[in-house]
Amino acid sequence: MVRERVRAAYGIDATVLPAPHTVAGRAEQEVAVLTDWAAGFHLVVSRILPYKNVEVVVAAFAGMPSCRLVVVGDGPGRAGLVRDLPANVRVVSG
Repeated sequence: MVRERVRAAYGIDATVLPAPHTVAGRAEQEVAVLTDWAAGFHLVVSRILPYKNVEVVVAAFAGMPSCRLVVVGDGPGRAGLVRDLPANVRVVSG
């Protein structure tokens, strides 16, 4: 669907990339900074760039202290994003 929208809007025949696969038999690894959140959380995976609006999602969770959000990503906006994170939001990057 997105490929067709890109073609219609930009005249580009975009390459569709398959979803990443998991390796059979590979054990899961815990992320140390999330072990106390084992009960669950919402997840955003994105480069931290202005047009991605990750800060808008973080701001929404600031108003929902009973919900947790994990942002996985990095980018030029990371320093500004982590500066004033609410307690219910964590940023993890490689």
